[in-house]
Amino acid sequence: MFFKSSKFIKLLLIATCCVIISFHFLKKPYFSIIICSYNYGHYLPQTIDSVLDSTFKDYELIVVNDGSTDKTSEILKKYKNNPKITIIEHENMGLSLSRNKAMKIAKGKYFWFVDADDWIDKKALEILHKKTTGKTMDMVSFYTGHVNEKGHFMGIGGYDRLPIRLEMNPHDIHTVEDFSAGELSGYPVTSGKQIYRREFIQKNNIEFPPRTLFEDDVFFFHTLFSDARIGSISRVLYYKRAHAKAITADKSKYFDSYTRIARYIWERTHLNPKHQEKATIVANVYINGVPARWNWLKEDLKYKFYPDLVKLKEFFDAQPDDDYWKNKKEWYNDFLNSPEIQKYKERPQN
Repeated sequence: MFFKSSKFIKLLLIATCCVIISFHFLKKPYFSIIICSYNYGHYLPQTIDSVLDSTFKDYELIVVNDGSTDKTSEILKKYKNNPKITIIEHENMGLSLSRNKAMKIAKGKYFWFVDADDWIDKKALEILHKKTTGKTMDMVSFYTGHVNEKGHFMGIGGYDRLPIRLEMNPHDIHTVEDFSAGELSGYPVTSGKQIYRREFIQKNNIEFPPRTLFEDDVFFFHTLFSDARIGSISRVLYYKRAHAKAITADKSKYFDSYTRIARYIWERTHLNPKHQEKATIVANVYINGVPARWNWLKEDLKYKFYPDLVKLKEFFDAQPDDDYWKNKKEWYNDFLNSPEIQKYKERPQN
């Protein structure tokens, strides 16, 4: 009888241990921090360590080496045995596709896209956890701090702050309906200054547009116009580094990305019929910005990017002939067919 009892207790202990171990492996982290790096090995350790030093530990860290040719692979070897970190290495795909790939394996309740040359405050996850616990927020925005190339804090600029509506009402939850079109157009969209609820992103099929820059704008407005519930924190949780090698340091080099973004913004903000008026105003900011962006280009780049103007015209031509698009098509055709633009159709022979 004693033998049977002892055997039963042993089996019970084994079963209990199995349950505990299974729970440990099945438990999903609260945050999924996603860092994608292309030749940012010089900055990457500070970025990774800022996450590992967090006071809140319920997170997973996914680091994607996007085909770097510097010492990124060697640096990541130092972190390969850390159970908190999942490392993905692949040939260069671009930031958007790398983030999309990481999102597919991420398990956290919230995504946070941290650029490989930036870092987070050590209490950021703790503060964000407290803010979102027991509430349904699909996105939480907060302040960013501006730092120089050496990492010295330079202050909080206008783009580091939040729309005044969020600053004045930090305890409220907002949606796109609460903002004026002007507030939306000026909303700081950098992905590092918001976290996103994974279930909401997946439900609405929100992804970064492939092989293009200014991808943050598309992801943000797709989320916002999908009726996301927005919370805010008027505190610096993210430090953004400004340096000459930043991807968009010279925005004139990426005119082709801007023309694609103008199209993507229109398409993704107009998915919900009840927000058409505001969506049109926000999309107009990008569409109407094409001529100004063109004027920023140096002479050689205008010859290079002229085909992208023509390609954008295909988007205009595919739109319906309602009053809005009739006027917009006429406006764009006048711009595209003007002598100032047509002279870049073909590069002169030397």
